[in-house]
Amino acid sequence: MTTDDGLKGEVSSVSVLRQMVKVLVEVDDEKEIRDYSVDQLKFKPKRRRDHVKLTAQELKELSALEDKGGKSKIDDAK
Repeated sequence: MTTDDGLKGEVSSVSVLRQMVKVLVEVDDEKEIRDYSVDQLKFKPKRRRDHVKLTAQELKELSALEDKGGKSKIDDAK
């Protein structure tokens, strides 16, 4: 994440009600914690793995499992 000062850091803690974030930044080879409002920060979104590609056979196996209406094996353990 990047602050409006141009510093990069890691989120240390978040106060949702106050809309404040404590950020651990490194300045001149020293780490310090600074408080920032949410508006002063830019977050780099995490990349999500969308659309897992399955083969035709895997899709067929999944649909077969769903069609069976398989009962939970957890209930059988009692």
